[in-house]
Amino acid sequence: MAVIFAGLAIADIILMVTVGVLGYLYGMHDDMFKYHFMLGFLTTVFNIFVHCVVITYFLGTGIWLKEAIIQTGIGRELRAPTWRFKWKVFPFALIAALSLGAGVVLGGGAHTGALSVSTHFWVIIAAFIFNLLTFFVEFRFITRNTAIMYELRNQLQAAFPASQTKSDPVPPN
Repeated sequence: MAVIFAGLAIADIILMVTVGVLGYLYGMHDDMFKYHFMLGFLTTVFNIFVHCVVITYFLGTGIWLKEAIIQTGIGRELRAPTWRFKWKVFPFALIAALSLGAGVVLGGGAHTGALSVSTHFWVIIAAFIFNLLTFFVEFRFITRNTAIMYELRNQLQAAFPASQTKSDPVPPN
């Protein structure tokens, strides 16, 4: 999951920087503005997707751990850290996605003249910086959670080793 997340986060960062460069270079008075507008919207949707993937990962691994505990009684000591990880990541992911969305809404206000362009600019800069911080936090807890999931898998494999059957292609030693 860490590799998948890293790829998604890097793609999101590249998109955010591209949108920012388009907005800074061309502003609202050029034919290029429509690209800034459309790519900004799509980048925000992609950003929300990335953070939802992270939240879904933590929900899914938490359910898997809970089911393993219910079914086998193994892994009880692993529940507390995964629970903490989920609740440390969730607020960051939510605020990061909402902050970028707020910047986009303010961009609409700047486009109509209801707000200054500098308001949109500074909110987007703050959202970008917060998203960078959030990606670091998410990656850190994804890697820690993945290590716990491997530990659970190892405990389950030790408790329930695969048995050899007649249909197994490799004979026992």
